[in-house]
Amino acid sequence: MGKFLTSIGVATTFGPFLCTFLVDYVNYAQLFQIASTIPLIGLAPFLLIRRGGTQVHRNEKRSPRLLESLQAIISSRNMLVLSYLRLAFSFTNAFFITLFALHAQEHLLLSSSVIALLFGIKGITNMLPRMPSGKLADKVGCRIPIILAFTLLTITFLVISETSSIHFLAFTMIIYGAAHGMRAVAEWAMLGDCAPSEAGNIATAYLSTMFNVGAAFGAVVAGVLSVIFNIQTIFRLAAIIVLSGVFAVNLTEIRSETVI
Repeated sequence: MGKFLTSIGVATTFGPFLCTFLVDYVNYAQLFQIASTIPLIGLAPFLLIRRGGTQVHRNEKRSPRLLESLQAIISSRNMLVLSYLRLAFSFTNAFFITLFALHAQEHLLLSSSVIALLFGIKGITNMLPRMPSGKLADKVGCRIPIILAFTLLTITFLVISETSSIHFLAFTMIIYGAAHGMRAVAEWAMLGDCAPSEAGNIATAYLSTMFNVGAAFGAVVAGVLSVIFNIQTIFRLAAIIVLSGVFAVNLTEIRSETVI
């Protein structure tokens, strides 16, 4: 899982750095036009693989119905805790994505290229810990990496809300990226451990949906709150929400394993 998720980290690293270079030579409209070609580059190898032919192996065992799978997921304490962790992070991450660039440009007076560079720094540290985090989860379980990740995220939001130093902001991007990568791997690893056997692939789709739900509501709430509060106060609120994840993960039930 760590190796697979590293590919996302690679994208979050090179994307902002490419943006840092391009933003000095093209306007925003041209930047998005350039970005529109990148999905086409990814589509090409996919079509070549499909053309090579694939065999679909059907499982003769009856696939569980959607409602049965969802009922099994909702009945699992660990899945409910995992759902909350996903919602808490994606909700506050939407605060960050929606407001940080505005905060950095309007209040801290940073240039667009510097802001993109900060996102690139976050991308590097998002990518690097993903494979080690998978190995760590194998050794000590998923709970400790998640506690560490949510603790670091809490510190990050608090520092962002208080500092105006570019050096401290760069440091927070390093911490935020590392916490993001560690959390992602640990949560998906936890899904493999606690997903009900009868839920099948629906558990994976369910967990992805939880992230999207949190991201959607977080972006809307960030916009509403920005009308009422200043951005620093919103980041302090994000720190409180993320901190709740440190306590929530301790509600999971640890399954006893028999080594043969």
